[in-house]
Amino acid sequence: MAMLSILIVDDEKKEREGIALLLKRFGFGTSWAYSLVHQAHTGREGLQLALQLKPDILLSDVRMPHMDGLAMASALQENGIQPQIIFMSAYSELSYYKKALKLHAVSFVEKPIILDELYAEIRHAVDRILSVQSSRLSEEELKAYGLKSLLQGGNVPAANAFRQQLAGYSYF
Repeated sequence: MAMLSILIVDDEKKEREGIALLLKRFGFGTSWAYSLVHQAHTGREGLQLALQLKPDILLSDVRMPHMDGLAMASALQENGIQPQIIFMSAYSELSYYKKALKLHAVSFVEKPIILDELYAEIRHAVDRILSVQSSRLSEEELKAYGLKSLLQGGNVPAANAFRQQLAGYSYF
């Protein structure tokens, strides 16, 4: 079972707490569960919390005081934090959609939130996370693959990386 963390950033307290309550109360089957649901009420607070927690999924309002959700998501990516992002907004301005696309957002959900739509988008984000996790070789698997390929004279990136690491030794 995958344990995922979600950060909800929205300046509307009822909206933020309502989504958090639903996420804590209802899961989406037995294949995964949320480890933690965190909340922030401004983009600035969301940025600081996300830098500490590195959430798997970010649900963020677009328009908020002090820092909007788009600027917050951009700052996270500049710091190497790449959660699956779902933006929420009562404003359907084309410029928001374009910026969300540039940030590789999973979705843009319009307010008022339709719970079935939000659930579907969160499921989509989770599917993306699980797909990436299952396709990654563990570090040990990658090292074993590279070493085996190196010993067999293979020319794959993992073997080439081992060659470079061993190049400093006199016997290689």
